[in-house]
Amino acid sequence: MGFAPELAAAYREAEYVVFGEPDLVLRIGEPRPALDALLADLGAEGAAFLSAANPASERRSAEENRRAAAALDAELATANYSRCPGEGRDPKGRWPAEPSVLAVGIPRAAAEALGRRFAQNAIVYIARGAAPELLFLEQLRLVLDTNVWLDWLVFADPCMAPIRAAHAAGRATIFIDEPCAAELAEVLTRPLGRRPVDPAAAMAECRRISKFIQNSVPGADLPKCRDPDDQKFLELAAAARADILLTKDAALLELARRKPPFKILTPQNFSAP
Repeated sequence: MGFAPELAAAYREAEYVVFGEPDLVLRIGEPRPALDALLADLGAEGAAFLSAANPASERRSAEENRRAAAALDAELATANYSRCPGEGRDPKGRWPAEPSVLAVGIPRAAAEALGRRFAQNAIVYIARGAAPELLFLEQLRLVLDTNVWLDWLVFADPCMAPIRAAHAAGRATIFIDEPCAAELAEVLTRPLGRRPVDPAAAMAECRRISKFIQNSVPGADLPKCRDPDDQKFLELAAAARADILLTKDAALLELARRKPPFKILTPQNFSAP
């Protein structure tokens, strides 16, 4: 896990703007008495500067970002937090402004959880009397092989509980591509014990859970799996910059000794941060 130095620097150098007359510009590490006064007036001990735009720092359309911002605002409204609209700006102009909101009175842990739910790399938290603080939200990047997907979608294997929990809490993102999805879709049409399976419903759930990526370039530096059909999971993990490939397949697990650029673990050995 971890973020590229240039990405981390961009977050630290950004301007976090709360709209007003005049605008209130927050910078990491710089105290803002005007914000302290606002928090005091509202009887709040802290606030968080949050965005739902461009999840995982992947550029989305303006319309997608507007919809995400509306969903974030609805969650904050449901919890009765005071909200002040704003935007995150790159002072060097390398990326467009992101619609954001200052959530007043939200506890730090709740703000972090909300940031993870909207797949954000970081949030800004400001305790009253302190300078704005940048909080990076580490998320595991996971790839599941077909049998692990079956344990999730069909068999409800108890070993999947920590993986499910990490995903639900926003601590993990699961990636898939078309070759791996095609194999899963085909396997779901086979007899799978006595458990009835609706292949279309199972694939719809897979698509809801996972993030699809385009993966058209084979990983030249990856170890070769003795089962050629499993090479696609290694290539997906490399293309997704995954932290972990989860599998129960012996041919894949034996490659862990070859030190690929990601861990290869069984679901039983998975633990989330």
